[in-house]
Amino acid sequence: MEEVKLFRTWSSPYALRIVWALKLKGIVYETIYEDLAHKSCLLLEYNPVHKKVPVLLHNGIPICESLVILEYIDETWNTTARFLPEDPLARATARFWAKFNDDQVAPSVFRAYVSQGVEQEEAIGPALNNLDIVEKQLIGKKFFSGESFGFLDLVFGWIAKYLGIFEETGGIKLLEKERFPLILAWKDRFSDIPVIKENWPDHEKLITKFQLMREYFISADAGCSYQIVKPQAHSTCIQYNPNIISRIVIRVLASVFQAFTTQGVEQEKATVHTLEKLDIVEKQLTGKNFFSGETLGFLDLVFGWIAVFLEIVEETSGIKLLDKERFPLISAWKERFSKIPVIEETWPDREKLISKYHHMRAYFLAKAAANKG
Repeated sequence: MEEVKLFRTWSSPYALRIVWALKLKGIVYETIYEDLAHKSCLLLEYNPVHKKVPVLLHNGIPICESLVILEYIDETWNTTARFLPEDPLARATARFWAKFNDDQVAPSVFRAYVSQGVEQEEAIGPALNNLDIVEKQLIGKKFFSGESFGFLDLVFGWIAKYLGIFEETGGIKLLEKERFPLILAWKDRFSDIPVIKENWPDHEKLITKFQLMREYFISADAGCSYQIVKPQAHSTCIQYNPNIISRIVIRVLASVFQAFTTQGVEQEKATVHTLEKLDIVEKQLTGKNFFSGETLGFLDLVFGWIAVFLEIVEETSGIKLLDKERFPLISAWKERFSKIPVIEETWPDREKLISKYHHMRAYFLAKAAANKG
């Protein structure tokens, strides 16, 4: 007797592909549900590289990554209809579009879903553009794989359910009938296939799950995981989740760099984005002299670049970021931080920095112009 086990979470669209494939092939298997917040020793043993689901265990041998698993199932149990076409060129084409979905389409939709405000508006454009490309793959066809259901329909299958969940919980609208008539028609055909219809996760549970997920990502982006920890009075969520520190710093730096290396409308948008990030940083100083509390500490060293380099960026790019009225706490911290002897004595020469950043900005603007040309 063959032993087939599937390590999965109940809500993962990537694991759902494998459920559909196994059931379409008529394979008897055991489901092992994982809690990704507390991964089992078996999951870590069977997928030590990515440490995630799905993992298919066939006679004690693990196969990881959903696209790889789909092909393995198709090739191992090939007595029934195949998911992938026999023609090598058609197979290569199917693999290309599968990778496009996993690398481009799904991530771009997810970015739009877990963001808000200006960031969400910016993310919706790439998501819609990727869905435009998906729409074209259905021209003259009932399914992505052709006239009948196949490999690519399993890959794009998440769109039929999860895109609606993202829209409902993320406050966005992506699948408009006028823009995506072919995807919507495919969605109805796909969802009517019995093995698909019978194995969707519970809708209300998905809504609850993804609402919490979105709140987590948005709060983490804002520097406060309030769904995960409950901070005490006058304390910041950063203290409870050090991983968020690097996330905030990286995002502030990235937005500052975007404003610094652009011009015109693009720079205006990047400046707005940067100011939103600095608003988050400002809040971390509420009721404190330093980011770390009443005395200089780790967080002050991490955010220390703001005290000089932000001013250099302003002077060399013609933008204003650190307005005292909007950021009184950062401005006051900047003065205190800069007067600490070891800080004051080790700043790079200001004129050299001005010269370097002038040349740096000119380089990036020239490069951008060349790329557009």
